[in-house]
Amino acid sequence: MRTFAARQFKDTRPIDLLINNAGVMALPDRRLSVDGFEMQFATNVLGHFALTGLLLESILSARAPRVVTVASYAHENGGPVPIQDLNAEESYKPIKVYSKTKLANVLFARELQRRAGTRLLSTTCHPGYARTNLNSDTTFTMKVLGVLLWPLSQSSAKGAEPALFAATAPDAKPAAYYGPDGLFLGLRGNVKETQMAKFAYDDAAAKQLFDQLEELTSVKYAPYPDASGRSL
Repeated sequence: MRTFAARQFKDTRPIDLLINNAGVMALPDRRLSVDGFEMQFATNVLGHFALTGLLLESILSARAPRVVTVASYAHENGGPVPIQDLNAEESYKPIKVYSKTKLANVLFARELQRRAGTRLLSTTCHPGYARTNLNSDTTFTMKVLGVLLWPLSQSSAKGAEPALFAATAPDAKPAAYYGPDGLFLGLRGNVKETQMAKFAYDDAAAKQLFDQLEELTSVKYAPYPDASGRSL
């Protein structure tokens, strides 16, 4: 990742848009990344945080930059906050760990917006239940649930629409959360602004998480000032 970021800096053009979308879901066993972190946490959270931070100087040099972080309806099962046992060392429950990573996504996006002020637009979104290969390596329970919910699913192209809206719509709002407008858990439908779980709006929890992620990744979000002289 650091090598990738370094290559980007050689291209002096600003980065107008970053979409944090990599993810794995409910891996059936606790696996570790090459850096020793639990794989869902490493992929879904640490990777997004580190890449955004490493590219931040180029992002902030753009005229109207955006950072979109793809979360999930599952974040509602990730509480309470502050998030505990981020690396799942005390307990590994696949679906719960996944839900906590998605909660971390929305907390990170909101705190990034708070720190950046008007310097960038940070939004979150979720795809509903899109027909992708996310279920290819997950628990038996999740595979069964995927089959049962299949009639309520939507195409991967339709699932990408919330991210595209957050990334390009002129009226996308700071720290907003976009997803399908379907009545049942927002699994499918057209894009609308929706609400996160109440605990996802906890500013203290978001700040605490952000500080923890800086320590874990050794990626510090440097104090880039905005037009008023305030720092990110």
